Amino acid sequence: GGTAESGSTTVDDEGVFLVGNPTMSHLDVTKFLSNTENAAVISGIKLYQNNTIFSVIKVGDTMITSSPTGLTDEQRYIAPAGAFFAVAQDVNNAKATTLQVNYDKTMFGGKDADKKTASTSKVRSNSTLGLLRVTATGGKNASGTVILEGSDAKAATLMDEDYKPSLALFSIDNGKAYDIRPEDGDIIELGVSMAKADSVKLDFHAEGNASADGWKLYDRLTGNSYEPGDAPVIYMDGSSV
Repeated sequence: GGTAESGSTTVDDEGVFLVGNPTMSHLDVTKFLSNTENAAVISGIKLYQNNTIFSVIKVGDTMITSSPTGLTDEQRYIAPAGAFFAVAQDVNNAKATTLQVNYDKTMFGGKDADKKTASTSKVRSNSTLGLLRVTATGGKNASGTVILEGSDAKAATLMDEDYKPSLALFSIDNGKAYDIRPEDGDIIELGVSMAKADSVKLDFHAEGNASADGWKLYDRLTGNSYEPGDAPVIYMDGSSV
């Protein structure tokens, strides 16, 4: 038993902090988020992998990620001396300037993670929560954004200059970019940020108890619309919304 506390380093002025794994065992980020003390001060985490950044939040008993693949074991377990981003809960409607995180032994070494850092198992939404997952794939990079049904949970997109992704797909609400946001209307505006011009494959599907029926991807530049499963490939010469 017992817990350890660690300070963390802020990376921007939006209450996002860089948090390290201080042990020689792999850290399970789902258990880190489920820790009672952490849940009281952290709204979610962000993971950087293959030049893209995605969010993980806990909604009820369900872990939701904007990763196009769902949360794989390779993403879920943080290697010794590895790091991730934690998003602090707002305090009195103000962004936190410091953050204390807690570790306990249940977070480390789970599922033989020290020997198996990659696998095909995934943490996805269950049937009690519905979502639409939109994905963008370009070359070796992939990004995703999630539209939640039945929850007001949100996770903003991290676009800090020091950690700018090669490819980012996000939804837009009142001028702000989100990895995860509620379904709150018939039209969800999407944006794409790219480090360089490239072709991008877009796709979307429903998970959990959601349905993609009636939803379409609409390209403002061409006027073309796409059904679930069409997976159009679109050339982009930069960021676009």
